[in-house]
Amino acid sequence: METAKLKKKYFSRKKIVLISIVLIIAVITTTLSIYYSHKQDGLLVQTAMAGKKPLGESVFTTGRVQLVDRHDIYAQSSKIIKKLTVKPGDMVKKGQIIGRLESSEEENRLKEAEAGLALQIANYNKDKQPLIREVEAWRAKLRQFETAYSNARKKLDRTEYLLKQNVVSIQDLENDKKEFTAAEAEYFQAMADLDKAENGATDAELEVLQAQVEKARAEVETARASLAKCLLTVDRDGMVLTVEAEKGTLVTEGTKLVAIGDPNVSEVKANLGEADSGRVKPGQKVKITAAALPEAEFDGTVTEVAGAAVINNKNNGQQIEVPIKVSINPGLNGLKPGYTVDLKIITVTERTALAVPYEAIINKDGKKQVFAVRNDHAKLCTVKTGFAGELYIEVLEGLKEGDKVILNPGENITDGSQVKVTETTADKLKEKARD
Repeated sequence: METAKLKKKYFSRKKIVLISIVLIIAVITTTLSIYYSHKQDGLLVQTAMAGKKPLGESVFTTGRVQLVDRHDIYAQSSKIIKKLTVKPGDMVKKGQIIGRLESSEEENRLKEAEAGLALQIANYNKDKQPLIREVEAWRAKLRQFETAYSNARKKLDRTEYLLKQNVVSIQDLENDKKEFTAAEAEYFQAMADLDKAENGATDAELEVLQAQVEKARAEVETARASLAKCLLTVDRDGMVLTVEAEKGTLVTEGTKLVAIGDPNVSEVKANLGEADSGRVKPGQKVKITAAALPEAEFDGTVTEVAGAAVINNKNNGQQIEVPIKVSINPGLNGLKPGYTVDLKIITVTERTALAVPYEAIINKDGKKQVFAVRNDHAKLCTVKTGFAGELYIEVLEGLKEGDKVILNPGENITDGSQVKVTETTADKLKEKARD
């Protein structure tokens, strides 16, 4: 019994060993077969065709559309809105009054100021150029006052004589002196008034009158300015964008009431990353797209690149960025203020040139080289490159159109190595990635 078990165990181990040997031989055989197959067929490589490609350089960023010429009308005092005659979408003209605030107090103040100015102007003109009838009137008054003055003089002289005769009292004399003094003052004032009526006011007097006229005129301007603050006036042609108040509501000073702008003149404000900012300059063309208008593409131009970078706080920390402005070519483009848009800034204008993918270039000993496929063998070629585009690099010398170049050649590929080209080329992969 024990002997049978030992024999069975012995044959099982022998079977396992034989199976293991067979598997090892199979692996070795397969490996050698693959090795010799590769050696015979060549190393598998991925290639791309040297050909004419559109080369250019662009910088991409996002921004927000805003109007270039926008005018916001604010309440300049705390008042009730008495009239508001526009709605969003209305076209308005420069100088047009589109509403007003409560202004009865300001209107009364202006009327009073204008009346005061008219009175001062009349006084000035009267004293500068008296009328003939006024001169005659002053001459008549002067004769009247002259008679009164002469009578008062005679009366005073008589009273003084009678006082010496002890006929009248000292009090009578004092009363006659007062009467004489008053008559004398009226007489001399009438003489002065007649002189002014005949010859006009003196230069000094006219200066005073002129100053009073200017003061009254300033009061009128002040009253008009106060009234103007109650009128909602447009200072440029444009379209009403928003109306943010209603008739009959009480608004406080500084409240925005109406926004006006030209919807056909807009721009995009955006920020560039620090690395891209050095390649962007005013005058470069821009392609603009918006998610709101997926089928449309708009043209623009870089108009401004800030002279200093700014630090913006974002979710992933602080970023150094350079603000720019892009004008949108005029026309009814459909881009509304506030839209977020994608910008493609063309820093180098696209042109067609012989080019290969970057993955084909080898930098060795200060030279740029590629492996070209010639008769199923790798041929090391030194090339001279030019402009570096987004996906391809220009080849000026060393290759011709139609040459196949090996991409990402490994160290196992040397000049003269036999190679086998895979069916899927990098060109197809890149075009698919670009789409």
